[in-house]
Parts: sequence; structure tokens; C-alpha cells
Amino acid sequence: MTGFGAAQGTVAGGTLRIEVKSVNHRYLSLSLKAPSELLSFENEFRERLRRDVERGHVTVSIRWAELPPRPAPDSLVDVERARAAVARLRALESAVGLSNGITLDLIARQPDVFAVSDDTPLAIEWTAVEPVFAEALVGLTTSRRKEGGALARELADRIGLIRKGARAVAERAPARLVRERDRLRAAVAQLLDGRTVDEQRLAQELAFMAE
Repeated sequence: MTGFGAAQGTVAGGTLRIEVKSVNHRYLSLSLKAPSELLSFENEFRERLRRDVERGHVTVSIRWAELPPRPAPDSLVDVERARAAVARLRALESAVGLSNGITLDLIARQPDVFAVSDDTPLAIEWTAVEPVFAEALVGLTTSRRKEGGALARELADRIGLIRKGARAVAERAPARLVRERDRLRAAVAQLLDGRTVDEQRLAQELAFMAE
């Protein structure tokens, strides 16, 4: 069955939105579209999905509706670059006739002396993500059941029409055979031009027609 469900909730201080869509498929398959920090939970998503869905191609789309706060970036000192900067500054002092003008503050302002690292991963637990996913699955299951109910009613209506038609055909069948017998006898009598009609052969033709 096709279906759709969505939910959002607070995860790691941000707002996570999860949308789940399904289409008909012979087996259960999962397509996960998520931020990089959540891709490691693919197996957890798959196992949780199996609890509510038996078959279908399911697409799980995850995005941050509101980004979680990240830890302050780390600052790293490149000592070799600092030494090279000092050497360049001293050479410049000597060239212009200055001295004792090199301070720590001046060195720190030189390019690449301080490197900022902003790759600290978010601390996210599956236990925070799972309730949001479970809520989205409730919506998916509800919509699938609604579509299944509508399809069942449609099939029941069509089967009812077929049965009604079959009963009408069954009621008309005996009278139709009588009409066909009379029509065939008259046609054969006309062709024979007064000769005797072979009733056994006529009955055989009517049997073929009835079948």
C-alpha cells in the first residue's frame, strides 16, 4: 500500500523532521535520506521499520527543521608556522631598521598560526531519534490502512456487480437456449426445404452453443 507519515521532535537541542513514504513492492526495502550524522543509524531505522511494515518500498527522509547547537570550535596552534612568522617579522624589522616590535599578539594575528577545527561531531543517541521515527510510522500505518480499506470496499463493490451479472445471466440462460433452438430449427427447416430435421444433430449443436 502507498502511504505517508511525518513527525518532528527535539533531538540534540535541535528540531528533527522525519517523513516516511511507501509504495507497493513485493518485499520490504528501505531508502534512507538523512544528514551525515544520522546515517550510522540505518540499521536501527531498518529494524524499527520491520516492526510496523511487512512489505513495500519505504523512503525515509530526514532533515533538521532547526539545527542543533554545535560545540565551540577548537583552536589549534601551528608552532612551525608561528616560528616562520617570527622569522619573517624579524627580517622585516631588520630591513626597515626597527627592533623589539614583535609581540605575541602580533604573531597570533599572522595567517595560519591559529587553525580552527569545526568538525566536532554531534552527540546524537538513537533513543532520541526513535520516538520521532515511531510517530511518523504511526501516520504511515494509518494512511496505509485507510487506503487498504478504500481498496477493499471498491473490490467488494465490483465483486458484487459481477455476482449480480452472473445471476442475471443464469436466469436468462434457459430461455435463451429455447430461443436459439427455435431459431436454429427454423433456419435448418428452411434450408432442408421440407425434408426431415435430424433432431439428434440439432440437439448436439444446441449443446455446443450452450457450452
